[in-house]
Amino acid sequence: MLGQVGRMGRLQPVRERLRAETAGAHARVDAVYSRFDLSCAEDYGRFLQAQAAALLPLERALDAGIALNLPIDWPLRRRGQALLDDLSALGLSARAAEPLPTLETTEAALGTIYVLEGSRVGGALLK
Repeated sequence: MLGQVGRMGRLQPVRERLRAETAGAHARVDAVYSRFDLSCAEDYGRFLQAQAAALLPLERALDAGIALNLPIDWPLRRRGQALLDDLSALGLSARAAEPLPTLETTEAALGTIYVLEGSRVGGALLK
């Protein structure tokens, strides 16, 4: 479905619907990550470790699932190694790996890539 009828009786674009339905999750993420002072090396390192805890299992799950068979440039979009390199440059490592989620459907893989791309945009805004 490309849209849904909103409160005003008009068709609501998917982007607006996604924004509205994920607003609570975005607020929680913003609250967690806004606690880090990125101008402080210690906080920046903890920020990178938190990013790695979320990103690395998702990238591994995409690689283990069907993402490599999708007609998109997923392999070029990975950023886990760059994150690990940044942590290493700070003398830090990623925390213990979380269990991999299962991404067995095209929809699950595309949804995960959508979220990761959204976090890339959000990260660019933090710079």
